[in-house]
Amino acid sequence: MSSEPAARSRDRVFFQALLKLDRYIEENIRDEGFLPSEAKLCEVLGVSRITCRAVLAASRKNGFIVSYPKKGHYVLPKEYRVKKVGLVVDSGKESPFLANGKIVSSIIGEMEDQFINCQVIQSSVGENLKWRALAHGVRGLVWVLPASETIPLIQGNNDEIPFPQVIVSWNRHRISEKDKGEVPILGPDSSDAAARKAEFFLQRGHQKILFLDGHDVEKKAVTRVFRKAGVSWSRRLYFENNADWEDDLKALVEEQAFTAAIIPGGPRMCDSILRILDAYPGDSPPEIIIPVNYMMAYFREKYPRINFVASTEFEWDKLGRVTAEALSRRILEGTPIQSQRLKMHCLKMIP
Repeated sequence: MSSEPAARSRDRVFFQALLKLDRYIEENIRDEGFLPSEAKLCEVLGVSRITCRAVLAASRKNGFIVSYPKKGHYVLPKEYRVKKVGLVVDSGKESPFLANGKIVSSIIGEMEDQFINCQVIQSSVGENLKWRALAHGVRGLVWVLPASETIPLIQGNNDEIPFPQVIVSWNRHRISEKDKGEVPILGPDSSDAAARKAEFFLQRGHQKILFLDGHDVEKKAVTRVFRKAGVSWSRRLYFENNADWEDDLKALVEEQAFTAAIIPGGPRMCDSILRILDAYPGDSPPEIIIPVNYMMAYFREKYPRINFVASTEFEWDKLGRVTAEALSRRILEGTPIQSQRLKMHCLKMIP
């Protein structure tokens, strides 16, 4: 057990030496030229000859330097150094299951159009993810749909990180104020999505519309839609996911308090909600908007009484494309990355 902290300490020494080399090149070589001898570099970096050679090997692998026998290590001109960005998916601790491959593929495609490569960054120790990115020589880092426990780590001490970062999150409004920090966040405009769903059902003649798993930003948008339409709407039909949500929903179903409902969440959450809605009394069950997912056909077969009218989804490739464009401009032109809420919601009728 004692060897694990020692290994982490050695990793950190290596990462810090790599950062020092990067700064040395930036301050002393600037464009191109030979590095000092390995003996001199050991003094500059404050490491042993073994660690120094490991750092040089990493820099060579990353496309920053080339080595010539008996001549030394030559820093390539900036325009010829390999440009690369890192991608951390979820918590970065294991090989990712790309439940939303459109985001990742559009980031990679857009980056390649700018002649920037992508590198997946992983580490069993979350605190090492940024250092791993540094070891791979990235010019920027994208946190793709990060796990909630990863957000404080992302927004933590970034004083020694020499590259820009950006968060891509479909729940950007759920990131607490204390965790928002300085790393920009790109994600869907949830208020626009909520307003579109409300307008959809109002146009279909519904006024008693149930919104599940709502938040203040969406609630304000929905309220504006109803007010603009001159329709009174009970705030009781808008509630967040809480410990009592199943009991709350069962009570509304028994009262037949709504004629339309908007369902959130993944397959498991949808199934839990649909099971309760299936008990809706009478011969006119409410119309339902459901998130598009791979279990759609199964749900329609399992709950034949439920009136599915539309599915909701987001243009995830648009989110990936905008993220890549913003990061590439930052890398190539120095343009700051701004947090954005993108209008990327789509409603599709279910035949």
